[in-house]
Amino acid sequence: MRCIVSAQALFKNLQKLQGVIQANPLSPIIENFLFDIQDRNLTLLATDLNTTLTTRMNVEAKGSMRIAVPSRFLLETLKSLGEQPVTLNMNETSYSISMSTDSGEYQLLGEDPAAFPVLTGPAELHQEFTMPAHAFLEGLNHTLFAVSTDELRLAMVGVLVDMDTTGVHFAATDGHKLATHSCHMTGPNLSGKFILPRKAVQLLRNLLSDISGDISLRFDSANAYFNFGETELTCRLIDARFPDYKSVIPTGNDYKLIISRQSLLNCLRRTSLYANKSTYLIRVNLSGSELKVVSEDSDLSSHAQESIACSWDGPDMSIGFNGRTFIEMLSNLSCDQVVVRLNSPNKPGLISPAEPDPAYSVMMLIMPVIMAFYD
Repeated sequence: MRCIVSAQALFKNLQKLQGVIQANPLSPIIENFLFDIQDRNLTLLATDLNTTLTTRMNVEAKGSMRIAVPSRFLLETLKSLGEQPVTLNMNETSYSISMSTDSGEYQLLGEDPAAFPVLTGPAELHQEFTMPAHAFLEGLNHTLFAVSTDELRLAMVGVLVDMDTTGVHFAATDGHKLATHSCHMTGPNLSGKFILPRKAVQLLRNLLSDISGDISLRFDSANAYFNFGETELTCRLIDARFPDYKSVIPTGNDYKLIISRQSLLNCLRRTSLYANKSTYLIRVNLSGSELKVVSEDSDLSSHAQESIACSWDGPDMSIGFNGRTFIEMLSNLSCDQVVVRLNSPNKPGLISPAEPDPAYSVMMLIMPVIMAFYD
């Protein structure tokens, strides 16, 4: 079969799929892209058996053919070709592939598509709904950083998506920090929850950043199915029970610190350089309209302190935090000012934008650290 396609367009579509392919897969066949040509339509597919990504594009071809194409050779070849047509001549018996341009020709050997894993649809549809892609993306952006890296804590190595009549809620935790995002929306019988694995979340973040329309989501007891534009992503869900995160959110944090997010972030980045590298402990002293950040490492005889103007309506307080965690939280917000709600030096703090957005709400919980140094 002969197929003519834009080299740049093909490369961009294959780049979307590249993140799915593992370096050392369980089965060699899934090191390939699956090409499925039906006349002028080309469907591209990649899978690691847990996550499958499919995208479609128009090509110049007649007839139908399926072939597994080596991903590394194809991507590296297309990468530097730029905007020019490339002709693919594919033999459905020997699975040989010839790529021709105005200046060169490249030969490679594909594989039998029959060995490629077969996709199946949802066995039992639990829920289906549509929402703006940017709204779903915001939920992932505000929570992914809090996902645990401990594979033994299965329920925590993904982002919880929890739907009810008030909207779609996202949550992630590693046991030391918690991030939540609620997208305020209503829908018919909107209910259900599932845990998206980290890899699927990372893929969705990259893909949805270029989508201006809606995303359609379906899920059953084992998989979630996302559709947006010409792209579809299917992923196996984490089969575990997510912690009851709502029960750990304190309700008595009545003291409010309001401060410039960027000023505090820059201050923490500087002072954390001088903190102990095993604890990253920084001390926050609050008094009136001033916040003072102090850090030190007695082993290296290093010390730093810095003051910032703020608004604080509570009593004088000194509280310890992990500076690196604090920086992560502030870096994953985009607001001008944040409000930090506190109760006492041994109770969690709650961080959120100072000016709420009517479309969504964000809350991050940071645990205090018992301080090991004093004035």
